[in-house]
Amino acid sequence: MSKYFVDPSIEFTPYQIYQYVEDFKNGSEHKRLVNLEKYYKANNSTIMNRKKSLNDDINNKLVSGYPRYITTMATGYFVGGSESVKYIFPAKNDSIEDSFRYNDERAVTTNLAKNASIYGYAVEQYFIDKEGNFRFKEIDPKNVILLFENNVDEDLLAVIKFIDYTYTKANGDKEIKTLIEFYNKDRYCEYTFIDGSYKPEYTLEDDNMFIDVPFTYYENPDRLGDFESIITLIDAYDKALSDNSNLFEYYNDCYIVFKGCELDDEEVKLKDMKGLNIPEGADVFYLQKPQVSGDIMNYLDTLRKDIHKFSMVPDMTDKDFLNASSGVAMRLKLQGLEFLTGVKESNFRKGLTRRLEILADYLSISNNDFEFERALIVFKRNTVESLSEIIDSAVRLKGIISDESVIDMLPNVDTQEELKKLKKQKEENMQTFNMQLQADESSNEDEQPENNDNDNQID
Repeated sequence: MSKYFVDPSIEFTPYQIYQYVEDFKNGSEHKRLVNLEKYYKANNSTIMNRKKSLNDDINNKLVSGYPRYITTMATGYFVGGSESVKYIFPAKNDSIEDSFRYNDERAVTTNLAKNASIYGYAVEQYFIDKEGNFRFKEIDPKNVILLFENNVDEDLLAVIKFIDYTYTKANGDKEIKTLIEFYNKDRYCEYTFIDGSYKPEYTLEDDNMFIDVPFTYYENPDRLGDFESIITLIDAYDKALSDNSNLFEYYNDCYIVFKGCELDDEEVKLKDMKGLNIPEGADVFYLQKPQVSGDIMNYLDTLRKDIHKFSMVPDMTDKDFLNASSGVAMRLKLQGLEFLTGVKESNFRKGLTRRLEILADYLSISNNDFEFERALIVFKRNTVESLSEIIDSAVRLKGIISDESVIDMLPNVDTQEELKKLKKQKEENMQTFNMQLQADESSNEDEQPENNDNDNQID
C-alpha cells in the first residue's frame, strides 16, 4: 500500500481532489489492487493471457486457486469463529450490543479481515442511515484514497471515495461520470465530473457530524496481501500444472500405425469398424507414447510445499498435518499461521478500538455514556481443538482459578449462562440437603427410647 501524505493546512479544491483520483486510478497502487483481486478470483493474467506455442494447438490454462485458499484459511483462522472477536465492556451496554446486531458486526469484521488478506489493508466507513441509525461497513479499497498527515502517528486526514459509471443521454450519446465523495474532520463534499469536466450544479456539501474522519483502515503485516509475496511461486505452479495438462492431452491423442499394408479412407472408419482384415505379414498398432517423467510431479510437489511454507498457511491435506495426534502437535503445525495471525491481531485491535470510539461519540449525543477506552477486545483462534484435552485442563484448574475462567475454556459454551445454571443448581442442591437433614433429625427424634425414671434410681 503506497500512502498519500498531505499538508493538514491545505484546503482541497474540487479539481485537486479530482487529480488525486486520476493519479490513483492510473498509478501503480490501483494496478496492484486490481492484480491481487484477479489472483484471488483465479483470473490472473499470467495464465489466462498465456499464448500457445506455434506448432501446438493445445493451450490449457489451469489456475490452482491458491490465493483464495490462503485468504480463506488465514481469515477463517483469525476471525471465522462465532466467538473469534469478543468485546468485554466495563458495564452492560444495550445500545452497543443493539448497534452491533443491527450492523451484523461479525460479518463486517470478517469481510474486513478478508479484504486485508487480499489487498494488504481494509477500509471501514461510518455513516448514519435514513432511520438515524449508526452504521459501519467495509469499503472496496480499489475505490478509496486515504490521505495521511506526514507525522509519527500518520494520522488519517481525509478520505476520497470515487466511482465511474457510464451514463446514456437522451440523444443516445454516452458519457463517463465520476462521482467523488470527499471526507475530512469537518466536512463532507460530493462532486460529479463528466468526462473530466467539473459541473458545479452537481456539488453537495455538508458538515461532518462525527468527531473525526468517518473511516478506519486496517493494515495487514507489512501492508501486503497474504499471498502477495509468493505470487511468483503461484505463477510457477500454475504454469507447470498447465504444461503437464498440455503434455497429457498431447500424448492422449495416439496415432494408429499400419505397417506393411495400405488402407484408404473408406476402409478406415474407426468408429464403425469391428475388425480389420490385415494382410499376411502386415501389422496394425498404436504409436507408443513415451512415459511422462515424474520430474514435473516432483517439481509441482516442491512448489506446493514452498507456497505453504512461505505463506505460513498449512496444507490441510498433508499427511503429516492429518497425523497430528495431540493438541500440542496440532499447534506446532499451525505455528507459522499463529505468528502471522498474532501480528494481524494487534493491528486489528487498533482499528476495532477506533470503531468503538466513533460509536461512543455518536451515542453521547443521546446521553448514553460509554467509556470505549475501558473496553477489552479479546481474540480467540478458530481452530480444531481436542475436546478431551480441554476438559482435562479445565478439571485440573478447578479450585485454582475461578469457575468463570474454567467454564470460559470450554468451546461452544455460554459462560454467563452456565454460571447462572451452576448457581441455581447449587441452590437446589442446598435446599435438597437441608430438607434431607431436617428429615434425618426428625427420624432420629422418633427413634430415641423413652426415659425411665426407675432406671436412674440408686439402690
